Amino acid sequence: MQRRSWQRVHRTASVPAAQRTAPLPRAGAAAAAIGWRDLLTTGPSSPFAAAAVLITAGLLAAALAFGAFRAVTWLTAGDRHGSTHQAAVPESTRTTIYTIAPGRPSPTPTAEAPTATAVPGASSHAPGPNDAAIERLVIPDLGVDAPVVVRGLDAHRVMEAPEQPQEVVWYDFTSFPGRPGNAVFSGHLDYPAVGPAVFWDLPSIEVGELIEVVLTDGTTYQYQVVSKTVYREATAPVEQIVGPTPTESITLITCAGIFDRTIGRYEDRLVVRAERVA
Repeated sequence: MQRRSWQRVHRTASVPAAQRTAPLPRAGAAAAAIGWRDLLTTGPSSPFAAAAVLITAGLLAAALAFGAFRAVTWLTAGDRHGSTHQAAVPESTRTTIYTIAPGRPSPTPTAEAPTATAVPGASSHAPGPNDAAIERLVIPDLGVDAPVVVRGLDAHRVMEAPEQPQEVVWYDFTSFPGRPGNAVFSGHLDYPAVGPAVFWDLPSIEVGELIEVVLTDGTTYQYQVVSKTVYREATAPVEQIVGPTPTESITLITCAGIFDRTIGRYEDRLVVRAERVA
């Protein structure tokens, strides 16, 4: 009996005190959480553990910073792209023309037979009326030399837009160049998947600069810019813009202002008026 009692005491005494009081092993996520808590409270037990903690914390901070940057970029992207037409990549067909609304008088086509008319300020060698088709529109100071196509009004009484970014439209319900009245042209400012279009630089044209209309037989009519006006599309004076004029004139129309992404259109229209000089 005494020998067994001694053996029990010996076995107990031979086990270190730290092991006799150690808790049961931790398991699962709870163990991991408690382990991190102990590590943060008491500090890492070796230089390698300290390095691991610092690397993990750095990666976590970098991930959080990148997420915040992406969120701010997404929230501000709309304002940045909508601020000017130069920064915006065209996303939809942008109409450069006006709706002639019901109840508003339509421009009256000028179908008179060609007659020789005196052009104020023009030389005696200025070309007269001609039946040749319109071929090109040239603006020397802007480097524009564009083909001209003929369009009219669609079924909804909307002036048809050019189908290509580098072409100019002449509207067949307006006067023909070289004859009395107002010949109206339009062109795109920019174009989807293309960027700057034929009238991209038209906002920089100045009063006094020349615009030329060239016919298929080589006849060239010259016009001098007399005005440049920006109108809000919804309230633009359509009859004044595309209607007849007392002098032999041409009118160029393109987009201006801010591009409204909700409706896929620019808010304003730039109208350039020029009068015949040669």
